[in-house]
Amino acid sequence: MINFAIIALLVAVDQIVKRWAYVALQPIRHITVIDGVLGWTYLENRGVAFGFFYGGRWFFIIATLILFGMIYFHYKKLPTEGPYKILRFSLVLIVAGGIGNFIDRLFLGFVIDYIHLLFMNFPVFNIADILVSVGAGLYFFTSLFAIKEQ
Repeated sequence: MINFAIIALLVAVDQIVKRWAYVALQPIRHITVIDGVLGWTYLENRGVAFGFFYGGRWFFIIATLILFGMIYFHYKKLPTEGPYKILRFSLVLIVAGGIGNFIDRLFLGFVIDYIHLLFMNFPVFNIADILVSVGAGLYFFTSLFAIKEQ
């Protein structure tokens, strides 16, 4: 039950910040936060993560729903102790980020991105993208280094 609360909280934070970006950033498009390092840049992403695969909104909506189902069944089969707790938490992060971007895609037809790293050539992204990326990385490294075959 706690994981559902964590998902709800993370989705709420993501949606609140995206609403701020929509209202405050959309008219001006960019604010420099730390010169040469970080900015807020309003962007309507009609692709998937980091702007890849532009278009195909309904394909991504259906694929996301299928992926949520697969994650749910995988989550339910994972043990609840040891390093499996980390795997379960990584899936919570992935689902929270996925829901955040899914809401945008479903109701707006695009995902609102706003975090812009100015010191490197990197796509503009959002909190949901961070959650999915950190969750996937955590899942990968835990699977690779912490889970021992039985």
